[in-house]
Amino acid sequence: MTITEVMNTSGRFNCVRRRLLRLFSVISLVICLTTAVMWVRSYFRADYLTRKDYKESPTAAIQRVQALVFYQGSVSYYSYLVDDRSPLSESYNYWDFDDTENGWDPWSISSTSFARRLGFGYEYSTQPAASNSGLITPMVFRIRVPYWIIFVLTAIKPWRSIARFMRHVRRLRTGCCLFCGYDLRASPDRCPECGAASDPSPSGRG
Repeated sequence: MTITEVMNTSGRFNCVRRRLLRLFSVISLVICLTTAVMWVRSYFRADYLTRKDYKESPTAAIQRVQALVFYQGSVSYYSYLVDDRSPLSESYNYWDFDDTENGWDPWSISSTSFARRLGFGYEYSTQPAASNSGLITPMVFRIRVPYWIIFVLTAIKPWRSIARFMRHVRRLRTGCCLFCGYDLRASPDRCPECGAASDPSPSGRG
């Protein structure tokens, strides 16, 4: 493989890499803005996305409930599995979405745990309980993530892209090298520090 072919391959790779990074920045920005809107909304409305499954069995009714709860500045997921001793006549499942002003938070706000105070939570339980139809063995799994951590993580890449763009514009206006920031007033054609040409296009860099 010649040097020209290697440079062409490297150029195509860098082009694809830049496009993927831009796409990642756009997706991160969309998620960040959506998180901000849902974060504010969670203090006024409670949103529930629920899936319920009922499976037919000759000796028991298996009920599984999964839900996403958007409420009080956090996103909670919980899964509830019950093995009831009363059989069902049929099996079915469905999705349900609901929102209300008076929401229900499955976590104790009065907890003294530091993680809970930050908005995080985790629980897994298989404690037996009783019902009108007999003994049941529930399995409960819950996890809670605060909106602020989602917002911070998804804002990092867009913020870096915006900062890089602003730095690029500032260097272009002040006559500095776009790559290293060196003052090009004494050598406007090529940067003596990094060797990059003053042409801002990718092909202008030596």
